[in-house]
Amino acid sequence: MRIREEKLAHWAEAIVRRIEKSENVEIKEKENLENRIKTTITRNFQLEDEIEEEARRIMQEHAKEIAREGVEYSAFFNKVKRQLMKEKGVVI
Repeated sequence: MRIREEKLAHWAEAIVRRIEKSENVEIKEKENLENRIKTTITRNFQLEDEIEEEARRIMQEHAKEIAREGVEYSAFFNKVKRQLMKEKGVVI
């Protein structure tokens, strides 16, 4: 999933503000923390994309069975995706 840099920056700034408020802490290097947050968010989206691609590949491999069973594609795709996430220990 592609996220615009402006959106990532907005999310990172909001997270930093919330941390400062709720934790009552002073963050000395806000820009550094914001960059690390943006990197983490980007990695999570990339990981989700990879998992979705793997789920699509698995679905393609079993397309005949899926069609024969009359399984709803989106429901089965989500099930495969959840299983892959569980196997990889990923929470998105």
